[in-house]
Amino acid sequence: GPGRAADDRGHRRHAGRAGITLAPLARRAGIALAPDDVRQEHTAARLALAHAGLSHLEYLTETATAPESVLKQLRTIWQNRIEQINEPRDGEPPASIYRQLRQDLLDVENAELDRLYHDGAISDATRRQIQRSLDLEYTGLGEAPEAR
Repeated sequence: GPGRAADDRGHRRHAGRAGITLAPLARRAGIALAPDDVRQEHTAARLALAHAGLSHLEYLTETATAPESVLKQLRTIWQNRIEQINEPRDGEPPASIYRQLRQDLLDVENAELDRLYHDGAISDATRRQIQRSLDLEYTGLGEAPEAR
């Protein structure tokens, strides 16, 4: 009768909500998550982290804790990070494309640094200082530079 229809609706509503709590329950139980669930969880976590960083930058701006030019540059980086996380995942993730292009650009800069040094345009001290900076950028990519 009419009571049964209400019970069915209540069950469906509860079942819909259960999907939201299954991933944390599965994780706590040690059950492997489906790849899509892992990706979704990863994306949600990365977004939460990026938004926390952006909120902190807003706080620093309001309290004038750091130079505005530095805060503006960091804000742009964090906003770009959020945009990259939100981009649809067609084929290769945009983050890996970005990382590969950045790696390629650093390789080009590294080759130019070697050329400048070998041509005598810069001293060894300058070469080593710039090389350290490039190495730090490579480290930020999570990859070691190609053997040079």
